[in-house]
Amino acid sequence: MKKTFRKIISAVLALAMVLAVMSTSAFAATGGVKHYKAVTSLGDSIAVGFSMPDYATKSGDKFVLNKVPIDGSYPLLVSQAVGAERFHPLAQCGYRTVELRMALDPAYEGDIVAKRWQARLSNAPEYTYEYLRGQYPEYEEAIKDSDLVLLDIGFNDTWLTVLGTLVNIIEETPNTESTMETLDDAVEHLGSIENVFNYVMFKVQQTPSYIDSLSKALMNEVTLQEITENYDAIVKRIYAINPKTTIVAVSSFNPYRDWTDVPGLAQVTQKLLYDRINALKASYADPYGSQYIYVNAPDVEARTRKGMDALRGGWDPHPTEAGHQYIANQIIAALPRA
Repeated sequence: MKKTFRKIISAVLALAMVLAVMSTSAFAATGGVKHYKAVTSLGDSIAVGFSMPDYATKSGDKFVLNKVPIDGSYPLLVSQAVGAERFHPLAQCGYRTVELRMALDPAYEGDIVAKRWQARLSNAPEYTYEYLRGQYPEYEEAIKDSDLVLLDIGFNDTWLTVLGTLVNIIEETPNTESTMETLDDAVEHLGSIENVFNYVMFKVQQTPSYIDSLSKALMNEVTLQEITENYDAIVKRIYAINPKTTIVAVSSFNPYRDWTDVPGLAQVTQKLLYDRINALKASYADPYGSQYIYVNAPDVEARTRKGMDALRGGWDPHPTEAGHQYIANQIIAALPRA
């Protein structure tokens, strides 16, 4: 059932996105890069090192493994290249700007996805609402200790909020005349993702409040309102905790870049989402100067490179080993020299 559910989630998130619309040694690339005593990594599963060989080894039977250094992941490569004595891997799988902001600001309460669906969508039972809101002391201590913070967040904002809203509509009561209770049940009963979406539209028509929730989720995608507000709060909270630290903000790469079997998807999503998200990230270099370094890394090699592969075997948008090395090299090249 878990494998079936993951395939379902992969297919649904691909449709949700439509709705919202070499390896070289890191040390060899560094030269005389500036030394940083401690590095903290903040972000999602890309920064965690999800799908890397060492992740699979260390996670064992667990699907989600957080706060563990993963060999070959770009944050660890960067921390090694700058000679860090301490590395704090605080990126977590499935995190959006919502969850990261919750970890940095005890007063921020999150949204309906964080409160009800994040554990399910991320395959992380430990992601209770109490867990998501209770991590500030750990984050505060790590950031206070670090003179370099790697910030890579926003990828999951491009689809997970819409997906969570759709799951909420499918599973929340009051139901329509249908007796289906879960997304699994809906797919099994209706037979296809297309029929599930027709069912969602039927429920939306029957329950006016769903129109508002779905419209807001889609509008957040189009306007970037939520990610803009959260990203601003995240940057300000990091500097409030440690005014002397340097933030390295990593661009969000387009996981559909190589999907030649889905014509136009890469171009549309690049213009609609990723160019605008990255422009937002880059804009913070103006007010913070040299303490905020934006790193553009557009050519990341992702593991799933075709749309049909995503539908057949499950979508894996995470970087390959070469992809992680490429991001690390981009960061190292952007850092000050010794």
